[in-house]
Amino acid sequence: MLVLLYGCGGGPNGNDGGSDAADADGGGGECDLSNIPAEPGGAPDCGFDPGISFDLLTGTVLQLESADGEICMRLERRDDSPFPDGSATLWTLLNVRVGKKGSVATVDAADALCWQVTHHNWLDVARIWTGTNRYDLELTTVGGHGGDSTFMLTVFENGPLDPEDTYCLQGGSAPRCPPIELFPY
Repeated sequence: MLVLLYGCGGGPNGNDGGSDAADADGGGGECDLSNIPAEPGGAPDCGFDPGISFDLLTGTVLQLESADGEICMRLERRDDSPFPDGSATLWTLLNVRVGKKGSVATVDAADALCWQVTHHNWLDVARIWTGTNRYDLELTTVGGHGGDSTFMLTVFENGPLDPEDTYCLQGGSAPRCPPIELFPY
């Protein structure tokens, strides 16, 4: 049995379909990047390595970007799995680079990184607090292992993460803009 719990928003994208989420960018459905504040001291980009192949199931580095290349995310993670049956991989985030090109934050503090593990990792969520923005990356796989995956990034103004919340179920304020789909680099 798979049980999903959501914070204040009520839905898998951190919203309940109400007007706050739909109108965060002024009603268009596209994300107006001016709604996402710059990360102080941010790097110019995520520093992608073209030599790293994208492997959602076993890759220790995931590199993602928006269709227009303006938003990027690079996650470095470690497999801490105690599950010998392969029911899920218990990922631990080690380092994340995320943000708008020209203003990318680097986060490596354990109390600012969280990976919510789900059954077979089919609905995992990575949460990152940069000190300015909270980024939630929903990794959804449909059709089992090897099925189609989507990567939706939502940016919130609230944070930091709750270090006592071992399930990584941080509630959220209204998103700064609608979720942004990211694609493997």
